[in-house]
Amino acid sequence: MAFNRFMHPRNPYKDHPPNFKELAQQYPELSNYMVEDTEQDVSKQGSKISAKLNFSEPAALRALTCALLHRDFNLTIEIPLNKLIPTVPSRLNYLLWVQDLLAAAGSINGQGGGGSKVMGLDIGTGASCIYPLLGCRLDPTWCFVATEYDQEALEYARANVERNGLGERVKVLEANSAGHLSYPVNAANTHFDFSMCNPPFFESAAEREEKASYKPPKHASNPIAESDAVTQGGEVAFVAKMIDESETLQNKIGIYTSLLGKKASLAPLKKLLYSRSISFITTEFCQGRTMRWGLAWSLCVDLTGSAFKDVGSHLHVEKPLTCTHDFGPVSETQRMSICLRAIELLEKDLKMDVTSSRFGKERSTWLVSATSNLWSNQRRKRRAQLHANGRAKNGTEQEKGQDMGHPSTSGSSSARESFSPESEELVHASEKNDVVNFAVTFKSTELSYLYELSWISGQNREHLNQIHVFLINKLTAAAAAGFS
Repeated sequence: MAFNRFMHPRNPYKDHPPNFKELAQQYPELSNYMVEDTEQDVSKQGSKISAKLNFSEPAALRALTCALLHRDFNLTIEIPLNKLIPTVPSRLNYLLWVQDLLAAAGSINGQGGGGSKVMGLDIGTGASCIYPLLGCRLDPTWCFVATEYDQEALEYARANVERNGLGERVKVLEANSAGHLSYPVNAANTHFDFSMCNPPFFESAAEREEKASYKPPKHASNPIAESDAVTQGGEVAFVAKMIDESETLQNKIGIYTSLLGKKASLAPLKKLLYSRSISFITTEFCQGRTMRWGLAWSLCVDLTGSAFKDVGSHLHVEKPLTCTHDFGPVSETQRMSICLRAIELLEKDLKMDVTSSRFGKERSTWLVSATSNLWSNQRRKRRAQLHANGRAKNGTEQEKGQDMGHPSTSGSSSARESFSPESEELVHASEKNDVVNFAVTFKSTELSYLYELSWISGQNREHLNQIHVFLINKLTAAAAAGFS
């Protein structure tokens, strides 16, 4: 199934994909890679013949990219076949998402639509230098500093910038070991509104080869250099290093972003951001039959705020889940009792692994993971006890409400679709055996004591709601009994 309908709504290729036959007439090089595509017409029990591009040839993808950039964006570039050849529609999805993030941030700080210069940082720009070049065409206020490690790609990137007369708006630096972000930020000595990155996906050449072996011949991989595709620790380690650097750089970059090639990379990176109390937001990029994921974080803008609720709203994807409960105005002693009893319930009753991250007077946070489901057994035990007490009917009604996430408690409880950055979790190499991973946070205000469960990963999102129901019922009962 193609995902074009989920492309960014401002992407010009969403509703008007390239017509390869017409494009080949304008750019003769493309005609060398055109083949007839015979499709069976079931309704007419016949067939129709159309022209398609032979994507098994890397040179075909290069010719298409160059043609689209020239026709639609007045950009002329050169790319060697041994370097990553970008697809234009997918790169636009990323850039348009960054535009949306900046617009939402501008609506908060009053700088939206001001027309002032916007500085972007592109980490690992590649031979094409496509993000800075496309970004400058999309928005006349955008300027870039780009970095590149590979010497050949660096030379091509600089040549492509000059070829398009953008030398005043795009500077390409040779990257070094001083840091993915730290070096260019310090070298440019300027504030950046955002950063972008398309990191190498794979941990090893073997992993890359295994992935390529799954592709059918008609979707043959671009034979790119290992430096473009492989890095120690894969994309998780690469982005984790940028997160580490961002804590030092703080607001020298307004919004940090990165592309991710594997959905499995999201969970460990989300945990790392939770652990640093850094607000973040994620998205999906859809184009053709390819899925990619985006991660953005900030140390000066709350990306979980209402201004960002519509960013990525064109996607039909599950939103992050957070369950909350307000215990109301309780004493400091009661707050401590509630917090400690919750951890005791998770560890002893549900046999969960609880890792302390931050424990303080105003906010306490833990990382929680479970390898087995014991909370369902707790519900069954309660039902059995209700039957034994001759209250089966009432108990059934009560349990029905609990299963739907409506515990019978005083105070206020809810499940809302938003992220909170108030949890800490270590990045685990593998979570294949975990039933659920979440963060639990207690927050103190002058008038209330708030509890929050934040979903991170697992087998079933409903598990978080079930655990929430279990905890709230136990905690409110304990509070009523004075925690005796």
